[in-house]
Amino acid sequence: MKKLLLVLLCLLTLSACADARAKLQKSEKVLQVGKESISDKELFGLLIEQYGAEAVITIINDYIYNQLASTKEDFTETIESYCLLYSSLYGPTYYQRLGFASETAFKAKLLQDNKTKLIVEKYLESNFDKVVETYRPTKLAILQFTEYDDAVAALAVAKTGVAFAELAGDFKATDFSDGSVNIYTTYSGLSPEVTSFGLYAEKEALVEIPLFSGDGKYYIIQVISVDRQSYKEEILEVMAEVSNIPGDAISYYCELYQLTYYDKTIIEHLVYTNPSYLR
Repeated sequence: MKKLLLVLLCLLTLSACADARAKLQKSEKVLQVGKESISDKELFGLLIEQYGAEAVITIINDYIYNQLASTKEDFTETIESYCLLYSSLYGPTYYQRLGFASETAFKAKLLQDNKTKLIVEKYLESNFDKVVETYRPTKLAILQFTEYDDAVAALAVAKTGVAFAELAGDFKATDFSDGSVNIYTTYSGLSPEVTSFGLYAEKEALVEIPLFSGDGKYYIIQVISVDRQSYKEEILEVMAEVSNIPGDAISYYCELYQLTYYDKTIIEHLVYTNPSYLR
């Protein structure tokens, strides 16, 4: 099936008709059951309808990976280690517990995930300034309080130089944060008030008074560093886990390599399932 899809999709990229639907030029019977038969044209349309977008995504990912990888990494050892792990947990048909029809399908997914990881890494390295501008990754220490008086008391001590992590247990801070220094982004779920003060600060700073947020809580915040180049590697690790980044990376490379589709069905599927692949 996979080989047939690859052949069909190669034909897809080479042939397009006026109504933006890929078609085979000739029609031959490929299957008959009783008096009912199906032609290769009908089979082609069915495969494109059901599996076209999925196969196209795999082909695009492979192409981008091949353009970016200086050497083709062998992921076999990594993939096999995952298979052994899940097999030990769920038995020989572990892949079914994970939602896959076969072990081959599970391994194919792991292979694509590893390739996507490299694509994301390359994207983040090449577009660091753009990523910083969009997601505002910043080192902050944050404590959240239910009561204003507790926040005021904790802030007074923080102003003497005591680290937030040492204050969390002494001033009835909520479990929102333990006060340790972390990199936060616009996708960290911070309230608008906290985001405005922390992620858009131009210099290291400590709030003068507790910030009251729309969630009904009080926050004290310390901006630890806005020199993002000094902790670039840490930012790259954090950003690689942000859910939107793989989509950003794919969109960027689809534009860079001038990806063009010629089939309406595939475009329609991608609009609803993987819009990142549409530039």
